[in-house]
Amino acid sequence: MEEEWVYCEMPSGKYCELETLLGTTPITLAIRMSGGDNKQLFVKQLETQEKTTKEAEILAHVMGHPNVITLHHHSTETCKLYFEYASGGDLQDLLDEHGFAESHTILVMRTLLKALCFLHKIGIVHRDLKPSNLVFMDSTDISSLKIADFGISTFLNAPGANSTSGTRGYQAPEVYSGKGYGMKVDVFSVGVIAYCLLFSDRMPFGKEDSGPSLIPLVFPDDVPLSPLARDFLSKLLEFDPEKRPTAEEASRHPWLAGLSFHREQQRKSSYHDTYHFFKGSKGVDMNMESGDFASQNYVLRKNK
Repeated sequence: MEEEWVYCEMPSGKYCELETLLGTTPITLAIRMSGGDNKQLFVKQLETQEKTTKEAEILAHVMGHPNVITLHHHSTETCKLYFEYASGGDLQDLLDEHGFAESHTILVMRTLLKALCFLHKIGIVHRDLKPSNLVFMDSTDISSLKIADFGISTFLNAPGANSTSGTRGYQAPEVYSGKGYGMKVDVFSVGVIAYCLLFSDRMPFGKEDSGPSLIPLVFPDDVPLSPLARDFLSKLLEFDPEKRPTAEEASRHPWLAGLSFHREQQRKSSYHDTYHFFKGSKGVDMNMESGDFASQNYVLRKNK
């Protein structure tokens, strides 16, 4: 791809914009030309000033959370948003390469639900949670995951908050009901993401380009899954929002505490074990009943 440089200036310094690729995806980076730190920002081009202002306003309310993408600058004149650059790619990139063991999925779910609880506490519904909107600052560190793309996010009581929004396959059934919906649409999306991770990018209710049909949740026989993992998926993928847990309740599910699957996971460690999590250069003692597992940062390293 031919490099195209565009000069721009922001409060934090002078930048040049560079058209480049992240994997096979064309992206634009703003690279600082002063200050000596080679700081890079991801540039998102929007269609209208209204959309630019709306997304910037949402992002202003979530600044500072370690698992939510940071907006550094925006320009309503050029309809551009300038984010911290997530050089580790997104969760879909990893999902395209390999399946996730339960232990790895638990780490993703813990991090994602922690961020989602924060959003919901301040009244923000994301409405488009999916693997491609979950990015990594460091491709080797699962704790660096951040929620990104707040383009259709909204405050719960804002005008248009109950419009049909999101990505088919990840949307909750009530989005299509015309009767309104709440925060729990995001919880359903988290359930779909968990299902995709555990079952190698398979969707729980058919193709990604279709809405959820009222069919029973099925767990493929070719992937061993603990009873607690099944229970977690069943609860988050509950069609009735009244019976579906909140993000806070989902974050307290016993499966995420990792109390019962450890021995079974070790016994079947050869399955879906393309990747292992390590802390530093030593293998992790995955004693799920110890408090250490939840508090440490783990890195993802490919087997050779």
